[in-house]
Amino acid sequence: MELSEIREKINVVDEQLLTLFLQRMRLSEAVGAYKNENHLPIPNKQREREILAKVAEKAGSQERYAYHLFSTLF
Repeated sequence: MELSEIREKINVVDEQLLTLFLQRMRLSEAVGAYKNENHLPIPNKQREREILAKVAEKAGSQERYAYHLFSTLF
């Protein structure tokens, strides 16, 4: 595969990542609004730990990077 083809594939993935990121941010805002309305604490460390454990399990050799990405999202 040529470098230009690889880069084009990366561009497609980047567009998908951005779309999913924006969707996740909207959903996170909805969770925050719900928690505010119902007087619930915003952070949920237990849920974060569960998600990070699942990410680490699924990421294989890229675990370190996936963990960092999801930690940043939180």
